Amino acid sequence: MKRLLLIVLSVFILLAAPSWAATNPFGEGTVAISQSATAVGNAESTALSKDVAKLEKSLAEANKKYSELLREFAANPEKYGDKNGDYRDFVKQLTALAKRLGAVKDKLVTLTAEAKKQEQAQKAKEDKEKAAAKPKTTPGTVKVSPSLNVRTGPWGKIIGSLHNNNKVKIIGTEGDWYKIDYNGQTAYIHANYVETANKKAGTTPVKQPGTSSTSSSSTPNVVQKGGGFTASPCSPMPTRVSSEYGWRVHPTLKTRKFHNGIDLPVPTGTRLNALGNGTVVAVGHENGGGNYIKVRYDNGLESFYCHLQKSTVKKGQRVNAGQEIAKSDNTGIYTTGAHLHMEIRKNGKAIDPRSVGLKLPPRR
Repeated sequence: MKRLLLIVLSVFILLAAPSWAATNPFGEGTVAISQSATAVGNAESTALSKDVAKLEKSLAEANKKYSELLREFAANPEKYGDKNGDYRDFVKQLTALAKRLGAVKDKLVTLTAEAKKQEQAQKAKEDKEKAAAKPKTTPGTVKVSPSLNVRTGPWGKIIGSLHNNNKVKIIGTEGDWYKIDYNGQTAYIHANYVETANKKAGTTPVKQPGTSSTSSSSTPNVVQKGGGFTASPCSPMPTRVSSEYGWRVHPTLKTRKFHNGIDLPVPTGTRLNALGNGTVVAVGHENGGGNYIKVRYDNGLESFYCHLQKSTVKKGQRVNAGQEIAKSDNTGIYTTGAHLHMEIRKNGKAIDPRSVGLKLPPRR
């Protein structure tokens, strides 16, 4: 009777072996898991990869032995009868093998989960570091016609241009300039031609010390009269101002723009003076304003002269009130005739030159 049962069992194993192997929880499914663990392990840890490789080798050996035992039992069922306990030995071997395969599978699943957890943690760390390294930006909209120059720095080299309603990402301020992300590089545009949620076009930002915020007001800053200036900007002084500080129709662009300074109509070659004691901080050229000079005075204010013929002093040079620093001309594309465009700035923001007690022609 027992022999008959063994024969029936062997026939069942032979018939069921193909489908059993296909669904064997310790067979192909385990190999797939080990491959997944290896892939993740290689990305995370050499040690993890080595552990998986060892388990794969053990799994292959166990599967081979498992197949050999199945074939042997199917071919010689009578060998595993009660005689000499061979049948019990086979059952013990098969049970031990199943436990070993189960342990391999469990460890592979654990390794895969740990590796994926490590991968997710590493990715989260990298994302956090990228977010921390990325500067906070303020959205802005260009308001200009026909175009706004993009520069390497304040009044620096022109590297591109923006047009009306172009969107920009503002990452900081420097004086009355916005520092922006321009095609992946840091660049500068004049803030007067940019509108933000807190600032209208035609005004420049107020930068608080130690911050890069871009808050501003459309009402110009006013310095109390008696700012410490004792000299006139021109010698001789003209009898009128051709364009005041404030909103106007631009003489060359023919659109309404905010004028950050005043225009004094003087002939080419007119002597231009330092308004007080200070230091020359910039001398250069730019397309719109032509040749320019900027002086920072001991009272904290700055003057900016442009459309010049030339500067007669150098950057870094100390100057005294009334000292000649430049000659007037008609340089730059945003001019219709010889004149001095003069701006007065406080903390980098253009203010009304008439608010600081300068000796200027009366308003028309």
